[in-house]
Amino acid sequence: MKYNFSTTRLISLISAIMLLYSCSTNGTNSEDIASSIEIKFSNSETFLIDDPIELFLVNKSSSCIVFPLVDGLRIYTQQNGKKVEIKNLINNMGSQDLILYPKGEILSTRSLDLRPDITGLKIDKPTDFSVILTGYLCENEAIQIQKEILVTITP
Repeated sequence: MKYNFSTTRLISLISAIMLLYSCSTNGTNSEDIASSIEIKFSNSETFLIDDPIELFLVNKSSSCIVFPLVDGLRIYTQQNGKKVEIKNLINNMGSQDLILYPKGEILSTRSLDLRPDITGLKIDKPTDFSVILTGYLCENEAIQIQKEILVTITP
């Protein structure tokens, strides 16, 4: 098949754009990676008011993910129709980062303990809480990963 000069340039331009795009993203999609993090609970997603919340994050992706626990962990609930941020009473030790290694590696499953500060909140019925973890890929901090975990606390 014979191509003219402008067809050849167009094919070259499209190929270059595709190559640059694939190199810039490295095939990573933050939503796909976040959805590949499986959440497991020690018993169930429902906890008594005085129980600590223990959960496990299981990385099913091929990416290494860092969740800074100091500023990348937020807990929210609804009170009187308003979204309220709740403090976590558990101080996480060490580097304050929770690192999930890629699927198949020893530290691809990590535990996370939470104890929402419910002081001042009226919890007289099962109340939903949203835990938001915000982190990034180990190899590229510009790619943000956000995982929402829903739990219920009962009186």
